[in-house]
Amino acid sequence: MNRDEFLNELRKYLSGLSENDKNDTISFYSNYFDEQMAAGRSEKEIIDELGSPRLLAKSIKDTKEAESASYSNYSHVESGNTESGTEYHFYDFKQVGWKNKIFAALILILVIVLIATLIAGVVTLFVKIVIPVLVILAIVGIIKNLFNR
Repeated sequence: MNRDEFLNELRKYLSGLSENDKNDTISFYSNYFDEQMAAGRSEKEIIDELGSPRLLAKSIKDTKEAESASYSNYSHVESGNTESGTEYHFYDFKQVGWKNKIFAALILILVIVLIATLIAGVVTLFVKIVIPVLVILAIVGIIKNLFNR
């Protein structure tokens, strides 16, 4: 089997994929042949490395199906760079039950109430203690000024 036969068989076994996916896959492997042959490898070595076009096509189709299932089931994708390229992390927010959502909402309300209580306490402390102390200090200052004349 040569390169063209390999690529034609691969295309045949990629049935079920969109034409765009088929063309992208064939283009990828055609470029792979070009790169490897430029590096001094023979068509036979490359074909032996890649294995059966039928098994390769099955692997590609299974991967495409798994990717589409992942993207449809997960609602948040976060990416980061790694040495080998981009790494994707999937978070499945659709599986969070209504009980967990209610619990999270209650925790949020509790935190807001605690912060409001803390702010009210600081304001009350300011009104009950700091303002009278400032008034007393002002009166003492006025009295000192009267006697110093």
